Amino acid sequence: MKNQRSCVKQPRVETGQALVEFALTALIFFTIIFGVIDLGRAVFEYNLLASSAREGARMAIISSYTDTDVIDHTVASSADFVGSGDVTISGSRSCNSDPCGSVTVSVQHTFTPVTPLIGTLIGGSITLHASSTMVVER
Repeated sequence: MKNQRSCVKQPRVETGQALVEFALTALIFFTIIFGVIDLGRAVFEYNLLASSAREGARMAIISSYTDTDVIDHTVASSADFVGSGDVTISGSRSCNSDPCGSVTVSVQHTFTPVTPLIGTLIGGSITLHASSTMVVER
């Protein structure tokens, strides 16, 4: 009499397969999620820089304010996100001719991603620049 168990095909045991598949897909999934979060942070920081440069340029076109006033206002409008060393004012702030000259306020900031993998891919950090140019008022 033959052993009847030998005729029945035994199912393969695949207990670790789901865990390995989850580990591989979770790595890709979370890298994409944190990459999107870092991208959102970079866009937010650039938008803040552009807004601060615009506010600084609006103040710079009025000749009664000094450069220090303009820099302080630009830093304050960024909620102290940028330092006074990150703000540059260029152009003539006086109006001696017709038409008046223009003033450019430039702001820069170093963006560092929170995701280590994304930071490695982009080289650690990115310097964001924003500037705004306006015509000086009489």
